[in-house]
Amino acid sequence: MKNLRLQPPYVKVIDRFYPQAKILRNFFDEQFKDPRQAHEGRFVWDYWNVPDQYCHLRTPAYHYFPQEDYAAFHETLVHWGREHLGCHDISPPWLSCYPAGSFQSLHKDEPHGPLAFVFSLTKDLKSFTGGRTLIATKKEFPAIGRKREIPQRAEKVLKSKISVEPKFNRLTVFDPSFPHGVSTTKGSLDPRFSRLVIHGWFIQPRPFWEGPLTLEEVHPPLQRLVERISELKEMRKREGYLGLRFSISKQGRVQKMRVLVSTLGDFTSSSEIAKLGREELSFAPQAEESSITLPLMFLG
Repeated sequence: MKNLRLQPPYVKVIDRFYPQAKILRNFFDEQFKDPRQAHEGRFVWDYWNVPDQYCHLRTPAYHYFPQEDYAAFHETLVHWGREHLGCHDISPPWLSCYPAGSFQSLHKDEPHGPLAFVFSLTKDLKSFTGGRTLIATKKEFPAIGRKREIPQRAEKVLKSKISVEPKFNRLTVFDPSFPHGVSTTKGSLDPRFSRLVIHGWFIQPRPFWEGPLTLEEVHPPLQRLVERISELKEMRKREGYLGLRFSISKQGRVQKMRVLVSTLGDFTSSSEIAKLGREELSFAPQAEESSITLPLMFLG
């Protein structure tokens, strides 16, 4: 896996994410190999057309692929979200296909989950244009005159944006509270040569840990730490998500703190939180080291 970039608003792009991505892609291609053949794999698609808002094909990903093949991908994505984001699970994901003329206009995903993901199974980027994930760099919807242009297609409205190409086996993770959409596809009408993605949200941010510590040992110190963080002056009006990981020594003390993810904009108080962690997180000595993942949601 290669981490391409991390920039505000929070956008993380990882290429070569899933080693068995071709298995999922090959199954999809097989369903459309003969356009004259009718079978259940062709009839599961919903043509999701909300005028001026959404237009593409979609189907639940967990029902579409063979169970064993999908379960392996699902497990990989869930494990990655726990390790890198502090989110315990993912929402039931969609598999979406974007033949020519498909798009998603600007919208926000609230309150689906603190972070959204798009995993691309798109095979041939030369067969169409568009189909990029577009993310605004500001949380406010762009406006023309006095009218909020929410239903406008994303590429026509956003002047300042992050644009991510749907490269095969690419995972894109971003803050869905920023306006985002998918630029209109132009080119092939063949599903095999269109934008194809699995997408959803990382959900259930909650504390978890690895090592010999028990729930009774972990809960009181974490509760004190959360209370102290909420008292920080710079956190009172913050809005967003923060994932932290603390490494705990055998002696029960914090060795180091790492920020896994932050959607708090210009948040710069990691050192202050690390200091609070060293003050509040104290445990009984153990035979092995532990690590604690602490996700925090700030509602402003």
